Amino acid sequence: MSRWALIYNPTAGRVRPALVERIRRALGDQGIQVESLPTAAPGHASLLASRASGVERIAVLGGDGTFNEAANGLPGDGPPLIFLPGGTANVMAYELGVSRHPVRAALAQAAAEPVAVYPGLVKQRRFLLMAGFGFDGDAVFRVRPNVKRYAGKGAYVWAGLGALLGPKPAMTLHTPDGRTQRVHWALCARARHYGGAFVVHPRAGLAAPKLGLLGVSSRCLLPFLVGNLGLPLPLHGSGIRLTQGATMRVQAEAAIHVQIDGDYFTSGTDFEVGTSRQPIRLCIPGAAARLGREASP
Repeated sequence: MSRWALIYNPTAGRVRPALVERIRRALGDQGIQVESLPTAAPGHASLLASRASGVERIAVLGGDGTFNEAANGLPGDGPPLIFLPGGTANVMAYELGVSRHPVRAALAQAAAEPVAVYPGLVKQRRFLLMAGFGFDGDAVFRVRPNVKRYAGKGAYVWAGLGALLGPKPAMTLHTPDGRTQRVHWALCARARHYGGAFVVHPRAGLAAPKLGLLGVSSRCLLPFLVGNLGLPLPLHGSGIRLTQGATMRVQAEAAIHVQIDGDYFTSGTDFEVGTSRQPIRLCIPGAAARLGREASP
């Protein structure tokens, strides 16, 4: 019988004791013994992942932020990670191509071969989806946990409206091709998806050889959000730039907020973004067909 650790966030929107038990029973029917490890506070998933030993897989039941915490606690030789959607947006489920139903996602990933993925890095913090600077960092900063628990995605919509109408410090986006751009939102994408099923950068991806880089000026923010993420209608112009690169630098005229994988990270005026040389392994159903060969930085 194989043995898994199941890290779960009991405060996540969809997580209930009965759901945890259904996952344990479903995996047990497949010959998998599951040790349940609830988180007790923000950041606890990192500690639990760092201490998990003697297990073949670490399954994480919660949102994208809980999964990010586990990925950041995972040692270099740690076991593969499995994402079980139990949060608000669950962007990782769309990126992995797994069911939004946690039990079905668990069974699909149990049979999947692990794939090496090279996370992005901001100040040594790993990210598997995206790092956002300025507009969406401010939006995530405005989200209150109690509102998020009851309003779900609506909490992000309301906070996004506030960020859209509020002050937006200008930033200079530096990309590896030597070009600079004055923007009010910069995004570094390790994944294609954003906010759910929306595609924010068509050339980004977990196995893409480079990170997807996006810069949007203040006048193009609303058209980009409505067009690219809402309808979707691809929009391009002098105030919108989509490119790729292994690195990115953001320098702001005043302190900006930063979000990583949908959770608030920090604030500051100067950030370097890169790609980790240490991969982590994710269980991705149909990875050979969907992602192609593994990519390295």
